[in-house]
Amino acid sequence: MKSNRIMIIDDEPMIRDMLQQMLGREGYEIVTAEHGKAALDWLKQADRHPDLIITDLIMPCKEGLELIPELKASYPEIRIIAFSGGSKHIDPDTQLDIASCLGADKQMSKPFERHVMLEAVRELLS
Repeated sequence: MKSNRIMIIDDEPMIRDMLQQMLGREGYEIVTAEHGKAALDWLKQADRHPDLIITDLIMPCKEGLELIPELKASYPEIRIIAFSGGSKHIDPDTQLDIASCLGADKQMSKPFERHVMLEAVRELLS
């Protein structure tokens, strides 16, 4: 039986590494990308797509708010968790509401608690 594959998209290496370690310990296969453009490039060449994508909303090259509608259009079967710590222009709740309207299945603010993320991942992959 194949393990679930999760893609983590965040421009902050510490966040990517933390999520990769946390979810890897739970038995998930993890792939990472530093921004939305890198994620789309990887997806176009992947032999097997992720079951779940966890994406930050504020990133260089292609933000999560740009990425989510593209993912939903091209890969409607992939579930999406959007997370954000906000920006100087928009608070995280507004960003997360927009992400939900664009198709994200779950939303959470940074910082998030480990058990909250694990619960969201398990729910979307069940």
